[in-house]
Order: sequence, then C-alpha cells, then structure tokens
Amino acid sequence: MRRFIISIIFIFFFSKAHTQDYLGFGYNGVLHEDTLHIGDSIHFSFWIVNQGVNSFNDSIFINCSTYDNNGGLILSMPIGSVYNISDSILSNDSIYITITSLVSLQSFSLGDNIVVIWPASVSPANVDTSITSVHILGSSNDINELNISQPLIFPNPVSQNLYIENIEGIYSIHITTLLGEVLINKNNLNTNFFKIDVSSLSPGSYFLNLRNGKGEFVVRKIIVN
Repeated sequence: MRRFIISIIFIFFFSKAHTQDYLGFGYNGVLHEDTLHIGDSIHFSFWIVNQGVNSFNDSIFINCSTYDNNGGLILSMPIGSVYNISDSILSNDSIYITITSLVSLQSFSLGDNIVVIWPASVSPANVDTSITSVHILGSSNDINELNISQPLIFPNPVSQNLYIENIEGIYSIHITTLLGEVLINKNNLNTNFFKIDVSSLSPGSYFLNLRNGKGEFVVRKIIVN
C-alpha cells in the first residue's frame, strides 16, 4: 500500500514543474465521513485553491478513484458537476465544493478503502491530489428493507413527474445514477404521497432510494425517457 501511495505522489510532483497553472486543495484537504454502511451517502467537502500565478479561467472537473486495502482499483469516475464555468478564479482565490455520492458495492469494498480525489480541467494544469480513507460496513444482505407496505411508483418509464404513494414513515428520497452519484435528494419528509420532477435528468436508468428514520430502505430502478 505504501508503494502505491508513493507512486501517486511521485507522478503528481513530477508533472507539477511543467506549467504555471496549479489547482490545490484548501488547508483542511478533502473532508468526508470515516465510517459508513453500504447504502449510506458519503459527503465530500473541500476548497479548490488557485495556487498558480495567473487567473484560472477554465472549467473544473473532480475525479475520484477508490481502491481496496490491497491497492486494487475498484472504480474511477468523475463526481459532482462542472465548476467555475463562467467566472475566473484569481490567483490565491478559491471556490468551495460539496459532493454527495451513494456508497455502493460498485464504488467501495467492505472494510478499509483508499479514496483518491483530484481536480482536472480541459487545459493543462498541475493539480493537487487528496488521499484519504473510509471504512465501509455491512453488505446489501445485511441491510433491512422497509418493514412497511411496498411503495407504489408510477409512471415508470417517466418523462416528467414521478409519483410515489404508500410511503408513510419515509424520511428521505433520493435518485442516483447507476454508479451511485446523487442527482435528486429530498429529506425531512412526512407524507404518504410525493411527486418528483425528473425532467432535468437525461434519458436513461436510475436508482430511486427510499429510506426511513431507522436507516432501512427500499431501492427501485426507474427509467427516464
């Protein structure tokens, strides 16, 4: 594992000398929970700082790779949105970013995980690299489904409004990509009926996650057309 981390750091510092543009993380680095269960949400928060000598005028993407305790790659993909689309980041200025993703067995392994996060842009730029760890508990077989009547979800496929009935006791509803990125998140619910506008989502398949206050949940696949 030490050789794996040193290799990442070596590649980062080797590339740093080739350009004046440099995107780094703030003083606290990347913050997130240290222990989670499969089915939980992981919340990343951090500052991106322009540590170069010039203003940074390009869009910023956030990449994330997860590795198991032996250094084996689990998943590598962009997370969050595209940032700094219209504004410049002056030298030594920063932007604050928060990203929420669903913890699944597609993106994490049970036990200790290494999380590597780094910013990227279309134009060449040196970037900082965050290396943190998170411990994942439980499995899909360990998590209880809601001990209530099954929810009624319609229409499915859906193009605009998705209706969910028979959800008494539900605390939160969120819609994620198949890789676990949270796109729509509704919390503090106290109703037996809910409507979600999904017209902003691109056509494709998504997961609908219904959770109660005890951490029990139901996941259903929906199709947006």
